[in-house]
Amino acid sequence: MPSAFNSESKPLKPLKWYKSLAAQKGRRESGVFLVEGDRSIEQIAGSYPGEIVEIIAVEEVPTAYRDYPVRRVTESQLNTISQTKTTQSPIAVVRIPQGIYSAQLPQDVGSKILLLEEIQDP
Repeated sequence: MPSAFNSESKPLKPLKWYKSLAAQKGRRESGVFLVEGDRSIEQIAGSYPGEIVEIIAVEEVPTAYRDYPVRRVTESQLNTISQTKTTQSPIAVVRIPQGIYSAQLPQDVGSKILLLEEIQDP
């Protein structure tokens, strides 16, 4: 899986790469997806801290995110990357969990299943 963060040995991804994550094909090819806003990122960092690949932000990131690679962008660039009408900074690049795109339901699905399609801006 390609790495999305900046380091001395790895170049920055072009902004269009982040924009490609809006499409399922882009997410599948890269193995990552975008999460926008502090609250959502905090939930992932609390439960799955090793799955955050990079933080994208306009301003200085909160102390809780300083262990992650950070890409600083302009407000305009952030709006280009964002998948929502109202952009929420910061944005995290997060690894997709294994088996998420399986054609079959898990063995133990419980008694209720919720299926969602084309959710816009919940």
